[in-house]
Amino acid sequence: MHMCTFTNFYVDTAARIGEIGRHPAQETRAFFLKHQDRVIFGTDLVIGWDVFDDRARQDVSEFNHFYDGHWRFFETDDRKIEYPDFPIQGRWKVDAVGLPEDVLEKLYFRNTQRLIPRFQE
Repeated sequence: MHMCTFTNFYVDTAARIGEIGRHPAQETRAFFLKHQDRVIFGTDLVIGWDVFDDRARQDVSEFNHFYDGHWRFFETDDRKIEYPDFPIQGRWKVDAVGLPEDVLEKLYFRNTQRLIPRFQE
């Protein structure tokens, strides 16, 4: 079965950087390039409902660290970095994939925009 066989099939990256990053960076990058119109950025991280309490302000720092880790994974060629997800199975190092700007734009925004009409310009 091939991803392109099913025109409505998409994948997201939520809580999978630890697993994605364990594969050789060149192979992972090639996958993202090949399927750049079918991959959507996602996380399982949720910001609390009350963004004005002390815990929420503390969480903002954690969220910044969390997203900085994702951006580092997708946007750089760094090797042996800590992955940004919470380590359920363990803590290992991953290799970043250094995606080009046009693919990053699709990953972060354009692919979701195509799927959700409300997000269209």
